[in-house]
Amino acid sequence: DGNLVVANNSSRLGFKFSEDLGGSFFKKAVGQYEASVSIDGEDAENTGGTTGTPAVTSVSTGLFGGAIRNSFLGVETAGGSVLAGIYDTPFKIVGRAVELFPEQLGDARNLTSPGGASWDLRPSNVVAYMSPSLAGVSVAVAWTADASTGVNANTDNNANTVASASVAYKGGPLYVAAAYEKHDSNILATPGGAEDETGYRIVASGTFGIFKVIGLYQGL
Repeated sequence: DGNLVVANNSSRLGFKFSEDLGGSFFKKAVGQYEASVSIDGEDAENTGGTTGTPAVTSVSTGLFGGAIRNSFLGVETAGGSVLAGIYDTPFKIVGRAVELFPEQLGDARNLTSPGGASWDLRPSNVVAYMSPSLAGVSVAVAWTADASTGVNANTDNNANTVASASVAYKGGPLYVAAAYEKHDSNILATPGGAEDETGYRIVASGTFGIFKVIGLYQGL
């Protein structure tokens, strides 16, 4: 209808730190806080008004009105990195590694997470481990604790945990990875919903001159 709007799209602001621990095994303490930035002053569409009447109010929560993104505390060691907080699952990470159109209309998550973000998670209460690269091979594992307290039998039974793992190889222009994820007691919002669900992904990408070829296969 010709309306002109101000769109925030994907603005973010974050802070990270690292502190050298000076040890042969415990090398660094690390941390990060990142959030979406509501640069247009709104964290939601205009609200208010009635049917046939333009909305006349808006919701504004200031600069940090958006969602919290990857935010954590952790330690880097000679045997890999361990962190706790809010973080992408290994299952999500391997999918994003071969994404050609991140956060655009062609984003692969329109296909890989049908109906929402249930298979591209950035959950809270995460404990994760990422190994160092050995001959180009690395592994990552993450477990998400259940922090829910609801009593609705259709949406919560106090056992909503996520286990996710991946193994990846990166060498020169080639990247290959596989990931597996299990959602325990992921009772859906309707009676009869599944109590658990599993998924796997196999991805690959290669760069050849000015061309990049990617592939992703997912089974749920």
